[in-house]
Amino acid sequence: MEPTELDDNNTRNTGHQLVFYYACRYINDEKAGIYTSDWGEPDYSGVVHITFELYLVEGENYAQAELLESEWDGFANGIQVITTLYDPSYEVARSEVDYSDTPGVDKIYNGQITDVPAVEAKRECTVRIYIRLKETFSVQYDWLNEPSGYNPPNGETGIESGSSYTVDTTYTSDTTVQAGVYTYTFSGQRVYTSGKRNVDDKQRRYTVR
Repeated sequence: MEPTELDDNNTRNTGHQLVFYYACRYINDEKAGIYTSDWGEPDYSGVVHITFELYLVEGENYAQAELLESEWDGFANGIQVITTLYDPSYEVARSEVDYSDTPGVDKIYNGQITDVPAVEAKRECTVRIYIRLKETFSVQYDWLNEPSGYNPPNGETGIESGSSYTVDTTYTSDTTVQAGVYTYTFSGQRVYTSGKRNVDDKQRRYTVR
């Protein structure tokens, strides 16, 4: 867009407005950080205490999760809360908002907090964030009682949940292997997408017909 006028400082004015957003960090672990949409102030009147806790969990064992870091501050308004992962091998497994004026955990999220605001105004609470190592899968090629001369393709490890894996193209549809008087014909190639925490999918055997 071409400049249309000069402002009071004799600089060109395009008519565009620049808006700045910021995030305030309360938890700063090497694996992840917890940020809010506003700074707190513990000594102002009218504020309530909000505690932020970051946990490391294995699987779904939240009761035995390890507390990595905790911090609190005073807030008068509702705030947003977001977790930033510094280590890509981790994921946000669960988030909780636990208000002090009600029994039990009030809100549980699979992953990040999605409500706006994340924490309501004038309500003291604890925000718990649970992170864990991403689950990975492996693909192994194994032919039981394989014929002589069969060389299986190399498998792969470290496949993350939700990612796609294409079966090796060495043995595609209608590929044949001769073993003595027997001819083995492969049924085809498959694109495999791993599922979350499905033990049966961690190792698959690709067979022939």
